[in-house]
Amino acid sequence: MRSNQRDLRLAQSTKGRIVALLRTGPQTVRALAQELGLTENAVRTHLADLDRDKIVRQGPDQKGHRKPFQTFEITEEAEHSFSRAYPGVLETLVGLLETKLPPEELNEILCQVGRNLAARHPEVAYGSIEERAENAVTKLNALGGSGRVEKDGEDLVIKTNGCPLKGLTAKHPNCCCIAASMLDQLIGSDVKDECEHGPNPKCRFRVPMHVTSPESRRTEK
Repeated sequence: MRSNQRDLRLAQSTKGRIVALLRTGPQTVRALAQELGLTENAVRTHLADLDRDKIVRQGPDQKGHRKPFQTFEITEEAEHSFSRAYPGVLETLVGLLETKLPPEELNEILCQVGRNLAARHPEVAYGSIEERAENAVTKLNALGGSGRVEKDGEDLVIKTNGCPLKGLTAKHPNCCCIAASMLDQLIGSDVKDECEHGPNPKCRFRVPMHVTSPESRRTEK
């Protein structure tokens, strides 16, 4: 609810109106000012804020009578964030697969998703196991986690204050293996899922300190 209220406030604000106009295509400062009834300096101030937040960026120059005009456009990252379809579609897909596939086969598919995510970040799988664990957590956090690495006896433990896949794992706990297999592949250790399940899941992954080669694990799996 709070997220929806925040999105509504943004949409109704001047910045939100600028974003809505830019989603139709690149716009010049003059065009935005005329459409919104603002001065060009006021529009530039809002654009600077949006650029700082990586919502807009400089777009292609637009031809003018004497010189080209600078335009602004929505960043790809911001455009993706506007979609609300992903969680519902993904949850529906997993629920359908659960009715169609044996548990073992579905689990292997979900784990392969995690390994494929890890394959996007080959630069992470280098250094000591502690360094790899820290680097892997940054990738987990980029997906929406809030994780940290702690020492627990002879092991490392990765904990988060929430779950980046909460929309999935709250109803489909087996989806924890997506994050576990991603971390396993990046760190090069047999990561164990010790997550808290339920309505408010929290991630907890145990990382044995014995070291294997992440590169060889990628070729094995």
